[in-house]
Amino acid sequence: MLQGTRIWADVAPEIDSVNYAPRVRIPTLMLNGRYDFETPVETAQRPLFDLLGTPAAHKRHSVLETGHALPMEVAAREILPWLDRYLGPVAQAAPASTRMPGVNGGR
Repeated sequence: MLQGTRIWADVAPEIDSVNYAPRVRIPTLMLNGRYDFETPVETAQRPLFDLLGTPAAHKRHSVLETGHALPMEVAAREILPWLDRYLGPVAQAAPASTRMPGVNGGR
């Protein structure tokens, strides 16, 4: 997941997104707001997303109907399925009778 970055005009090369984005090759979910005036879709979000080195099948740019601050409940609807896809769904906890003492809440 990628949040809180953009393409900057005058920054040192070691922190410039243009230099590190192509090196990102892992599955990437990028969440942004459509009405974010700090990082506009066309001039900041999309160019950064396009620079990512992640194969197209494993990167997603989700533009939410928000401003710069993403409400957690809105972001969670995007994040949780993404995590399930790459990490697997959350397993159910074992019934209390099968828990070991001192482990997983067992007594």
